[in-house]
Amino acid sequence: IRWQHPEKGLISPADFIPLAEETRQINALGQFVFAEALQTLNDIKKHIQGEFQISINVSPVQLATVDSGIDEWYDMLAKANIPASAIVAEITEGLMVNPEELTQSRLKALVKSGMQLALDDFGTGYSSLAYIKQLPVQEIKIDRSFVMEMDSHDNDAIIIKTTINMCHDLGYDVVAEGVETAQSCEALSLMGCDYLQGYHLIRPLAF
Repeated sequence: IRWQHPEKGLISPADFIPLAEETRQINALGQFVFAEALQTLNDIKKHIQGEFQISINVSPVQLATVDSGIDEWYDMLAKANIPASAIVAEITEGLMVNPEELTQSRLKALVKSGMQLALDDFGTGYSSLAYIKQLPVQEIKIDRSFVMEMDSHDNDAIIIKTTINMCHDLGYDVVAEGVETAQSCEALSLMGCDYLQGYHLIRPLAF
């Protein structure tokens, strides 16, 4: 999602999401994103057979706010005739150290409904195995800061390969973010990375 400002032009979510979280506008924004995801899924179903998923980012604020709207998602899925398994909810590592009962119960409810949880930006924050095993995630996303340097820094490539092997042994799928070169794409494929994401594959599209 991008903000087309009338004076400042296109503003990155990295710039406006923190403000949206601070003002709690992220709750309305999150509901808009979820509704758009359901509409997009139904649009795609008209052209593609078989199962597929859309990933959406979920803010810690949405999970911690009583009236954020997340609890309405299950009815929205039912009305749209879309299985919960078609949604992957991406959460940040900061939730690993969030002991709030509401947040934890909502995470468990999302998984129980059939949605998948993906741990975003892995490797940049609270990447503790003790925390990871406590979260009901099915997918780990390796942060772009490692992927974008792997072509020129052997240590980053080693970290990525080790992370992929560890995650597979633990039963997680792995997504590599920030894939911007054919070289990275090939290397990650050889390492056995399950999914790739980045400008080399496709840039953000307007809908």
